[in-house]
Amino acid sequence: MSAARARSQGLLRLWPLLPALLLLGIFMVYPVADLLSLSFTDQAGRISIQNLALFMQRPVYARVLQSSFLISAYTTVICLVLAYPVSYYLASSAERVRSNLLLVVVMPFWTGFLVRTCAWLILLAPSGPLTQVGVWLGFQNVKLAYNLTGVLIGMSQALLPLAVLNMLPVMLGIDRNLLPAAAIMGARPAEGFWRVYFPLSLPGVAASGLLVFISALGFFITPTILGGPQETMIAQLIIVQIQELLNWRFAGVLSLVLLISALVVYYAYDRILGMSTLVGERAQPGRSRLSRLFDSSLARLGAGALGLIGRAASGMGLVLARLTPAPLRRPGRALQTTLVALILAFLMLPTLFVIPVSFTQSTFLDFPPRGLTLRWYEEFIHSQAWMSATIRSLYVAAIVAVTSMLLGGATAFTLARESFYGKKLLLALVLSPLILPRMVIAVALFYLAARLHFAGTDLALVIGHTIIAFPFVVVTVMVGFQGYNRQYDRAAAILGAKPSRTLLHVTLPLMRSSLAAAAIFAFMTSFDDLNIALFLTGGEQNTLPKQMWSAIILQATPILGVASTVLLILISAFLLASEVVRRQGVIRRRRAGAAA
Repeated sequence: MSAARARSQGLLRLWPLLPALLLLGIFMVYPVADLLSLSFTDQAGRISIQNLALFMQRPVYARVLQSSFLISAYTTVICLVLAYPVSYYLASSAERVRSNLLLVVVMPFWTGFLVRTCAWLILLAPSGPLTQVGVWLGFQNVKLAYNLTGVLIGMSQALLPLAVLNMLPVMLGIDRNLLPAAAIMGARPAEGFWRVYFPLSLPGVAASGLLVFISALGFFITPTILGGPQETMIAQLIIVQIQELLNWRFAGVLSLVLLISALVVYYAYDRILGMSTLVGERAQPGRSRLSRLFDSSLARLGAGALGLIGRAASGMGLVLARLTPAPLRRPGRALQTTLVALILAFLMLPTLFVIPVSFTQSTFLDFPPRGLTLRWYEEFIHSQAWMSATIRSLYVAAIVAVTSMLLGGATAFTLARESFYGKKLLLALVLSPLILPRMVIAVALFYLAARLHFAGTDLALVIGHTIIAFPFVVVTVMVGFQGYNRQYDRAAAILGAKPSRTLLHVTLPLMRSSLAAAAIFAFMTSFDDLNIALFLTGGEQNTLPKQMWSAIILQATPILGVASTVLLILISAFLLASEVVRRQGVIRRRRAGAAA
C-alpha cells in the first residue's frame, strides 16, 4: 500500500505536465503524423508509394535537397566562425559590459527576418551601397543579390544571434582559472586556449551548430527574396505544392524528407553529446559506442591536433610581435574588441538601414533616400490593412505570451524539480518544436485546421504560435533554475510555509527575471512568425509579418520601411524592458543571498 501510495503521489506531482502534453499531442504530433501518412497513399486513399517514387525519379528534387543541405551547412559554418569570438568576448567581459552587448546581439535576432531581409535587399541590390562600394574598390561585375552570396549573407546575419546565445552559457560555465593555471604550467596563451578552453566550449559550439543548421534547413524567406533559381530550398517547394498546386500528398512527401533530414542531424547530436545540453546541462560522455569512440581514439587525435594548432598560433604570434614595430603593437584584447565590433556592426547596421528608407520620397526601396517625407507613415497609419495587421499581431502575441508562460513555466518547474522514469523522452517531446522545422509544423497544423474548419481564425494562430513559443519558455526557465538556490525553498518549508505559499512568495519572485525574459521570448516569437501565419491566416486577417510578406511579393514600396521601423521600435522597447527586469532580478537575488 505504501509503494502504491508513493507512486500515486509521484504521478500527482507530474500533473503540471499534462496541459503541455495534450497541446503537443493533439495539435503537433497527430497533425504531423497525419500529414506524413499522406506520403504513402494515392488519390483514392489506398496505400501507395507513388509520391515517394516521384520524388526519387525527378532529379530536380534531389538538386533542391542538395542545395538545401549545402546552403544550411555553409550558413552553419559562417555562423559558428563569427559567433565564437563574440561569445568568447562576452564570456570574458564584466557583467555590465556583457549585458549591454547582449542587447546589441539580441536586438537584430528579434527585429524579424523580414525586416533584415528588406535591409539586405536594399544594401545588396545592383544599385545598393555595398555594390557601389565594390565597384568603387575596382571590382567589376559585382553581384551580391539574387545569388548564393546574397542568400548566405542574409541567412548568416539572421541566424548569428542564435549561435551566440547558445554558445555563451557554456562559455560562462567554464572556470576562468583554467587558463591562468595552464600558463603557470608553462603553456603560452594561444596554446592554453586551444588545448584547455576550446575543448570545453565544444558542447556550446555543437548545440549552436545543431540549432542553426535545422533552422536554416527550413528557411524560405531569405532564399526567395535574395536568391535565384539555383538557391531554391525545399521549404519553398512545400509552399508551392500547397498554395499553388493544392497537392497535399506531394507536400507530405517533401515534409517527410525535410523532417527526416532534421532528425538525422538531431540523432547524431544526441548520440554524441545528449539532448539535455540544449537546456544548459553538460555533455554526458560514454553514452554510446559513438560517444565512447569520440572519448577514446578520436579524442586523443583531436587533443593532439589542438596542441599543434596551439603551438602554431603561439609561434605565429611571436613572429608577428617581432616583425611589428613597438609603437604599432596592440594588446590581444584590443584586437578582440575590434573583431567583435566589426561582427556586431554586421549584425546591427542592416537593420538600421531601413529607418532612413521609410522617409524617402521615392516610390521604391532604395538607398540613399531621395528627399524626406512622412507620406509613407501617413499611408501606414490610414491603411486599414496595415493597422489591423499590426493590432492583430500585438494581441495574438500577448495571448501567446500568457499561454506559453503558463504551459512552459509549469513544464520547466516540473522537469527541473522532479526525477522520474522517461524524463529524457518527455524532454525530447517538449523540445521537439525547436528540432522540427517550423514549415512542417505549420503545414501539418493547417491540414488539421482546414479539416476542422477553424483555419484563418485567431484560435488557430494562437495554438500554432504557442506550440513554437513555449519550448523557448521551457529552455529559458530551466536554464534560470540552474542558478537558483534550492536552500531558499527548504528554509521556507522549515519556517512552516506550505509548498504553494513557497512557490508564490519565494520561488516566483526570485525567478522573476527568467520568467519575464521567457515571456518576452514567447511574445517576440509570435510577433515575428511568418511560417504559421502564412498558412493559418487568410483574407484580410493578416498579421504584420504576413502583410509585409504580401507587400514584398507584390511591390516593395517604402511602406515596408515604415512597417520595419515600427517593428524595430516595438521590439526594442520590449528588449529594453526585459533588460530592466533582468537587472532588478539580479539585485533582488543578491539581496536575498546577503540576507541568507
